[in-house]
Order: sequence, then structure tokens, then C-alpha cells
Amino acid sequence: MGGSVDSRRRPRSSEGPGFAPARAAEAVTLALDGGTIVYHLVTGEVHRLDQTGSIVWQFLDGQTTVEELAGDLAAAFEVAPGVVGGAVRNLLDRLGESFLLADGCTPEPRRERILTNPPSA
Repeated sequence: MGGSVDSRRRPRSSEGPGFAPARAAEAVTLALDGGTIVYHLVTGEVHRLDQTGSIVWQFLDGQTTVEELAGDLAAAFEVAPGVVGGAVRNLLDRLGESFLLADGCTPEPRRERILTNPPSA
């Protein structure tokens, strides 16, 4: 297996000093059972963030840098900033690959699946 790449996915974007990520305008969210459900209006994909991912998601405002966010989380959870920074960047990479971060990259629209030979009753 392996080797194939989904052309809709975009490269990582969480690297670089001063990077202040923002949520994509096409991402619609719903808080549910301590987590967050994120639906992308263009791709039709649904994503689930756990409680910690939901906290990160709330601060993706285009003004809070990754370093600030990681520092605040490290202080709140009493964890080393380096550990938190790596986890935050990993999450941001995954969000970016799913077009959930605003950066001007446009995904391909979802394709409706039409059954050409529907099962007979």
C-alpha cells in the first residue's frame, strides 16, 4: 500500500516563527460531548476534535501565534512547552491537510456519488 497521495490535501503550514493560524471560513463547528465536530462545507468531510483539540481550535483566530498557544497550554496543563508545542504543531498540520485552516488554499469540492446501477428491491 502507501505511495498514493490525495491531491486535495495541502502541505504542512504550521512551521515558521510568528505563525498565527485561523480557522477556515468553510469550517462549521458543533460542540458535542466535550469535543468539537467540524464539518467542511466544500469537501463534505467531518472531523472530530477531542477536548484538548477543541481548546486549540477555539484559539485559532489568526492573531494568537503557535508559540503563544503552546505556552498557554503548557502553563494550564503543567507540561513542558516543548512537548505541547510539538503536539500543537502536529494538530495544526493535520487541520491544514484537511483544509480546516484559513490560508487561501482551496480544496476540490466534494463529488456527489450517484448510483448508476442501484440495487433492485
